[in-house]
Amino acid sequence: MAERFNLGALRRLLAGFRETQKARTAVESGLESARQELQDIAAKLVTAQADLKQEEIEIALSGASVPDAPLPSEKAISRLRRAERITETRCEILEEKLKSAKGAETLASEAVEREWEALARKDLESIQVRYREAATALKIAFLESRVWSWYFQASDMFRGLPRWPAVRDLGSPSDLIRAAFFHKREEQEAAVPELSASIRTMRAEIEAQRST
Repeated sequence: MAERFNLGALRRLLAGFRETQKARTAVESGLESARQELQDIAAKLVTAQADLKQEEIEIALSGASVPDAPLPSEKAISRLRRAERITETRCEILEEKLKSAKGAETLASEAVEREWEALARKDLESIQVRYREAATALKIAFLESRVWSWYFQASDMFRGLPRWPAVRDLGSPSDLIRAAFFHKREEQEAAVPELSASIRTMRAEIEAQRST
């Protein structure tokens, strides 16, 4: 695989993709903590408001004048309201960061897929060249054998050579392009085990990074 495929770019892109995953996870963790903190503040506010109500009832029952200074519960509520506003702002900031982090992760994932496709295209271009070279060689070999046939038409020396340059003449198990007659995926992959294993390994590496 190392000789057939240059995986440097794919590995770099996968490393970049992992970094975007880590960044997104860190923001998600911070946002979850901020939201939990907001819930805790809301619970404390309910308690503080109940305490304030009780303090006001006690003042009313006592007949005392209304104090100018804030009651203890009022001070607590003021602090909690401020904490609530700040935490809500933090949540909003983290939500925007999360959108950005997810966008960066998507772009990194798309870059990995483009490189995966580029590897396939490059290899297929090489395969196409070899295919054309092989087809040309088969054509020349056929014509060469036909030239000899003008001199030895009745000889058995041409046994094993095609009489016509048709694919059906190349379909016996002993011929080079027997693989062309494989229709099932497993048959095709078994015919070229090294390439099949390389492709499976590369794709598995990509999918493994997605699932982390």
